[in-house]
Amino acid sequence: MRLLLASLCTLPSLALAQSPYVVYRAEPMALNCHYPSGATAGAAPITKTLADDVTALAPYAGQPVTAISTVFYNYNAGGVAFRPRYRFWHNNISGYGPGTYLGPAFTTDGVVIAGNSTAEIFFDITGSGFNLPSTRFWMGVTLDNNFNNSKMATPSELNWVGIMPGQTIRGSSDTNFFRSTAATDLVNQNNPGGAFEVGNLSVSLGIAGQDFQGKVFLEDVVPTAANPRTIQITASSGPVTYLTQDLPLGNPATSDAYWITVPATPPSGATSAVSVRIGGRPFLHKTLNTQTPVPPSATPESIDLGDVNLINGDVDGSGEIDAADIDEVIAAFGQVFPGDSDPYADLDLSAEVDAADIDIVIANFGAVDE
Repeated sequence: MRLLLASLCTLPSLALAQSPYVVYRAEPMALNCHYPSGATAGAAPITKTLADDVTALAPYAGQPVTAISTVFYNYNAGGVAFRPRYRFWHNNISGYGPGTYLGPAFTTDGVVIAGNSTAEIFFDITGSGFNLPSTRFWMGVTLDNNFNNSKMATPSELNWVGIMPGQTIRGSSDTNFFRSTAATDLVNQNNPGGAFEVGNLSVSLGIAGQDFQGKVFLEDVVPTAANPRTIQITASSGPVTYLTQDLPLGNPATSDAYWITVPATPPSGATSAVSVRIGGRPFLHKTLNTQTPVPPSATPESIDLGDVNLINGDVDGSGEIDAADIDEVIAAFGQVFPGDSDPYADLDLSAEVDAADIDIVIANFGAVDE
């Protein structure tokens, strides 16, 4: 028996919640490279500004931005502290680069990253008044040490701190980023001067969270028979169950669809990982895991969980194919269908319990639920 678990598709929902919800993301690439920031010394050490063009998911234009996250690296041998400072510009100049200053400006309280490591740092900016632009804009990051604060990085240490390169996976960005000529936070500065280099910065923007609905498509290849099978599909996260439903096999339809609704703020005990469990007598269970919630977009997205090949032969539904299952098939040997016979003993749905059914149990002997 074989099931095809086609996809888990995310669709937009209108129910707003308050959890962070990514509308633009550039994941760090698996490369040993970085974008150093070029710090200056003096009474107020600060780095140059690194900026990347951002086009977030279009359906959420105008909504309040509630979160910023950035993947920073620290190539110093020891841990250092520094302050990221975020700036934004319109994309409204002739040519390429940051244009009119957009604002607002954000300066964090400071972060600490261990030596020779990277970390994604999350900042909650709920209520800041910064709404997601409807068209492409520029997002810049500058680092400082809070006016030579003794607990923060020295200017030389700041030179070994920067932003990881990224690959855009949500929203869009071209393959260039901007490095300012001056080492300054560029606050309220229009059309800053600088140069462009190849790559994207690993940054993310989020808005208030939303519920999402996932759609699981299941296609079975079990023929219609006198003793049809019904197994189960369950989607859960920790102690929280989002879906439990019977799955009839051998339907004339080529596929069945099952909806999973996951709230943006998961119930107590739930996490972002959702387990999809499929199976039931006489098939062993198989569990597949996926990460949620996944932000919806204008076009529903898909997480391909691959084929689900269930193992046949658990006649008694114990979760293991063992001697008891062989005994049950032997006890039903020769029975035919329809009739008052053991439907689970007819493993190959031939309408008769015969040697082929014993062969299936023997071939899968010792297998257990996954």
